[in-house]
Amino acid sequence: MPKDPRGVAVTKTWLAAAVLLLGCAAPSARAQEKVAFTVLKGWYEGRVEEPTVLVLKDEDAYVKQFHETFARHRFPRPVPEKVDFASHQVVAVLWSAMPSTGYAIAVSSVTGTPKETTVTVKTTVPKGITDPEVTYPAVALVILKTDSVRVLVTGDRNPPGRWWKDFADQKKGLEVLVK
Repeated sequence: MPKDPRGVAVTKTWLAAAVLLLGCAAPSARAQEKVAFTVLKGWYEGRVEEPTVLVLKDEDAYVKQFHETFARHRFPRPVPEKVDFASHQVVAVLWSAMPSTGYAIAVSSVTGTPKETTVTVKTTVPKGITDPEVTYPAVALVILKTDSVRVLVTGDRNPPGRWWKDFADQKKGLEVLVK
């Protein structure tokens, strides 16, 4: 076994360096752990004028947005699902008005750290014949509270130049990454 000038085996030195590097890499591997979430069933549509992402950290904001985006055109008026805002928050991703049935938005994954959560959603544009009805695809989920939330929108994109809007057109608010 080769030795350095101090008489220490070179393989032990390399092994120590590798352990040190792996130890430094471990926090970054943990940085994007899966995060538990619950999809709220009451938010299957959200009436907004343009694609919107909402992060609701308290009950007052949650109830207000529920009534303005989902329950506004429902009679009898539905009641929002209960959320423990002491430790949780609601993330709602609303795609805006779409020209027919078949448009969908669903949660693909939720990952993160105690400081930042990344919510990945997948959008679906219908292929083929659909019913001509204005729909408002949306999804809302409950996650543990974090300092910040990023939303990554994947999946189908709407064709440009139409009256209905897409997340790719959004330039303000939360960081919304479109792929």
